[in-house]
Amino acid sequence: MNKTVLFDGVDDAIRSKLSLMPDEEKKAEFKTAVVPGTSEPLFNQNFTFEVLPEDYHKRLIISVWHRDPVSRKSSLMGCMAFTVKSVLDEKVIFNNYQN
Repeated sequence: MNKTVLFDGVDDAIRSKLSLMPDEEKKAEFKTAVVPGTSEPLFNQNFTFEVLPEDYHKRLIISVWHRDPVSRKSSLMGCMAFTVKSVLDEKVIFNNYQN
């Protein structure tokens, strides 16, 4: 098995998280499986959110996290946010954020 060594010579793991905000009850939050040992992970998973018309103003947050296997701490690598309405309308979005 070929593994890429990253961050201080330790095999690392990357995962992404999807959530709808605001969500006081934290019902609409999903995490992908961890993809170990690569700087170019492929997340091939599907998630389903129940969206009602009153949710159109909410934001879908997609974040990518690096987890250090030694310290077991996660750090944010980057994230993007879209309004639910823009995702449902299939509008092209060009904004991003990197940590």
